[in-house]
Amino acid sequence: MRLAYVTAEVPYPLTSGYLRHFHFLRLLAREHEIALLSLTGRGALDPKSRAALEALVHRLDVYPYRGGALARHRAALRLRQTLAGMVSSGDVDAVLLSGKDTFPALRAAGDLPLVVDVCDAASLRCRGELAASAWIRRPKLALRAAQLSYIERRLVAHTPHLLFASERDRVAVARRGGAVVPNGVDLAYWTRRGPPQSEPVVAFTGVLAYGPNHDAALRLATRVMPLLRERVPDARLLIAGRDPRPDLCAVAAAQPGVSLVHSPADLRPELERAAVYCAPLRFAAGIQNKLLEALAMELPVVAAEVAAAGLRISGADPPLVVADDDGSLAATLADLLTDPARRAELGAAGRRYVETHFSWERSAAAVDAALRGTVAARPPGARGFTVALIGCDGAGKTTVARALERDTDLPVSYLYMGVSPDSSNRLLPTTRVAHALKRSGARRPRRGLRRSVRSALRLANRVAEEWYRQLIALVQLRRGRIVVFDRHFAADFHASDVTDPRRTLTRRAHGFLLTHLYPQPDLVVFLDAPPEVLFARKGEGTIASLSRRRDEYRRLGATLERFAVVEATQPLARVVETVADLIREQGAMR
Repeated sequence: MRLAYVTAEVPYPLTSGYLRHFHFLRLLAREHEIALLSLTGRGALDPKSRAALEALVHRLDVYPYRGGALARHRAALRLRQTLAGMVSSGDVDAVLLSGKDTFPALRAAGDLPLVVDVCDAASLRCRGELAASAWIRRPKLALRAAQLSYIERRLVAHTPHLLFASERDRVAVARRGGAVVPNGVDLAYWTRRGPPQSEPVVAFTGVLAYGPNHDAALRLATRVMPLLRERVPDARLLIAGRDPRPDLCAVAAAQPGVSLVHSPADLRPELERAAVYCAPLRFAAGIQNKLLEALAMELPVVAAEVAAAGLRISGADPPLVVADDDGSLAATLADLLTDPARRAELGAAGRRYVETHFSWERSAAAVDAALRGTVAARPPGARGFTVALIGCDGAGKTTVARALERDTDLPVSYLYMGVSPDSSNRLLPTTRVAHALKRSGARRPRRGLRRSVRSALRLANRVAEEWYRQLIALVQLRRGRIVVFDRHFAADFHASDVTDPRRTLTRRAHGFLLTHLYPQPDLVVFLDAPPEVLFARKGEGTIASLSRRRDEYRRLGATLERFAVVEATQPLARVVETVADLIREQGAMR
């Protein structure tokens, strides 16, 4: 497979937070021809990084930027232009896109099979930082959190083929969609070479320029360590990592018992100097590689809940101690520093946990399976199709449609196609204005020319509304999505505007458009139930009107080629499963 792999930063060196993508590249390159397109805020790519990456990929394009969001966005647009050229020339079979800052390039994938490695719920981390930050930084962080939330929503809407580093992040972004593909650990590398340390040393490691790590390191040095030293007077703190900020360097130099190791070439000796590892992060998302590495090195770990949550996998809790407030952290560290047997027990359990759950080979195989499954399900050039759910009020159309979008593996996009503005998820501004006037109680013209003009304007707006939603559906179809219509104009107006012999001129005109000019759904599913059941559920209309509407839908079904009836009195899960099977059957026929 010819794969375009898009990343928000160059995935090298391995001390960066992007080692996930390096290992995926390393293992995917065994089976696929890869073009790597990466943004970078680090400037020119150094020769060592270029050589390491060029050994794995068929093509390497790097888009550097200097400055903030605007410069990064411009670099992403340049990347998008390159990707669009590769797609249009037929040089790519599938796209694997990662990172939120690469979002502008998403559109360039076109109709190609697409997998998005969301990795972490960045908006979740940003909201956590917002709550923990000084007031002066909050407006900027709030804007960034809103931007990230928007991007995450658009990613979920664009493709169902989403990957996440942890279950916590999957639930935060996609609720029940997507797949968890955790990071791995090179267990041959992250292996202790000497006996456990007995000196009362607490370690913290990571990329120290990274906001959550910087905040955690300062918290350890200035707030937790003084409390710990009240209990264990000779306790020391070892902070090791790349690119520490100046204020952390100043604190480490001034604070007793705190040492800072700048950018060590190898973190393993620093971890082996410690008796306990502590990660008091106040905000985080994704999976914490530093915790996996500490566990693999058989260090007992104390971590805040927000850090520990990323390591929960397959319903299992990681073998570490959770503590959140400064006093609990200090007390927990003191207990471990004075209990060698407990440290040994936790260290051995941590190593076993990593061996069981965190393998680069298994995770890369899951990414490969996602790519192959996407290509198999949607070959290049494939288009989506439309499904209309119809039925009387109370049949559960909206509930079923939303469940198809949320709870199945189908690439479903939900679109309301009924006449109620209050229920619509897409609405023209003119419809909003008309609905507001109606609710305000404005007088309606009752006769003559004014009534004719009003009818014509209402028809024009209705047609514009219908075509607006048809165009939205068309965009989703070009992306290979299955557009599930909640109701449909052609079904709702069939009896009144197509078959009623007493219909007005404007209704006849609308009926002509519905019959001859509008795209028809590829599949119509009628959610059927006795009128007594429908009335008991929702209490709208009358049993007689519901019965009449039910008969109208049945008569419509007799005129359609692809029309299915699903008994809506079944349990909801069964109804959703039945409709999903009908959709899969429709897809197999295309």
